[in-house]
Amino acid sequence: MNLVKIFQWLLLISLSMATTLVNAAAVMQDDALNSAAVLLKSASFKDKSKAVDLLSAHAGEQAGMVLEAFLDNRLYTAKTDKRLVIADSRGDAYAVTDALTNEDLGRTSKSGLKIITLNNSLRRQIREALALLDLRHPDANRRLAAVNQLLDRPAAEHAQLLQPLLQQEQDDRVREAMQIVTALGALTSDDVQQHLSAIETLEGNVHPAVRNGLAKLQRTAQDPAVMKKIGQVLESIQSKLQVYRFIENMFFGLSLGSVLVLAAIGL
Repeated sequence: MNLVKIFQWLLLISLSMATTLVNAAAVMQDDALNSAAVLLKSASFKDKSKAVDLLSAHAGEQAGMVLEAFLDNRLYTAKTDKRLVIADSRGDAYAVTDALTNEDLGRTSKSGLKIITLNNSLRRQIREALALLDLRHPDANRRLAAVNQLLDRPAAEHAQLLQPLLQQEQDDRVREAMQIVTALGALTSDDVQQHLSAIETLEGNVHPAVRNGLAKLQRTAQDPAVMKKIGQVLESIQSKLQVYRFIENMFFGLSLGSVLVLAAIGL
């Protein structure tokens, strides 16, 4: 009986701790949203940049809605109460919701709103912030799509972004894509050893971003070992692509031949 009471007591403590942690996380997200809202209303692009960092780091699902609205020029300040809102055009008026709570605020004219402005630097930052939010998403397909977005913009900082996530990733497709992005980022560094390690990781991969990254480094590389390795890998990739094209053409030819045979016999 005592053991049962002890178990019940331990279970109660565990549930209490879990509730406390959930509440603390919710409070942290609310604080991040409120702080970001203040910064977004600033005329300073530096303040807005800090807001984007806050949203991507601490503000959870709601952050994605705010960032997407910001990127799409749908984020405003309501002139009546200075509230941060998301507004969508509906004919001659705008449907308005609270950016932090999703509360429906009805409709207003454009003159009642002041847009939150952004520049190209912020646009790039927001896209990366949205990708980071998706990289943490429970759905593996969302995570994979986010990693694939980074493939188009290889950068050294992507390795820092993905490294902690790579160690936790359970999905093989996502993990492989993360490794490719990390390696492509390493190609943009100035470190020869990073170049060699990255080239080895990318060997055999026929993704266009891989070929582009290797070709770009080949044009600027000065280290003989790096230049030799790139040449070998690019040659290997080209050979593999030729095999794929041969198989594709062969199957296409068979399909076309089958159609011609069927046509010849009147089917």
